[in-house]
Amino acid sequence: MDYYLIHSYDDKLGLWKTVIPEQNDYPHAPHWHYEEGVQNNWMFNPSVELAAYLIHWSKVGSEGAQLGWNVIENARKRLLNCTEMDFHEVNNYQRAVQILKDHLPDFEEMNDKINKLAEQSINTETESWGKSYKALPLNMILSKSDNLYEKYKELVNENLNYLKNSVQDDGVWDISWAWGQYQENFYVARQQWKGIVAINNYKIFREFE
Repeated sequence: MDYYLIHSYDDKLGLWKTVIPEQNDYPHAPHWHYEEGVQNNWMFNPSVELAAYLIHWSKVGSEGAQLGWNVIENARKRLLNCTEMDFHEVNNYQRAVQILKDHLPDFEEMNDKINKLAEQSINTETESWGKSYKALPLNMILSKSDNLYEKYKELVNENLNYLKNSVQDDGVWDISWAWGQYQENFYVARQQWKGIVAINNYKIFREFE
């Protein structure tokens, strides 16, 4: 992994490109389409998380570890200076600090900001759950030890009940988004995403119950 990440790193952007031109040659969701400046939509999704894994699995002081820390520093600057963030990118930051928390000198400052952004991302309008591409409470509150859990405990319980009540007869959940193009390919991707969502939801049940 370190060889690929070292050689695919974009020094100008200070991260790894999320979307590359070649992706346009294959069926994809609209938000995966490459165009100039599209990285602004993704920012450090998933670079900050990739950097954390790179550091974790690299030898201290190695080229991979140093590159990882460079990306983390770039991501830290973005985090501390932004006022809002897409919930997927917030998730990347959440996982990154979980991996590196024992090695981050400014862990508390970063974690506090991540919690604020996570809280902003939570869709508290229960009637819209499953009808939009917004973060449910359990997308942002990852365990009972999460700093936001006690504040949103009742909403987390509502989310758990929602998941129990919305499971289909075959034991999985439908997805709440569509591509609007490449319909045959989307049908295949939809089935695959149902499996991913099911695994994640059952992990949630195990974590919270």
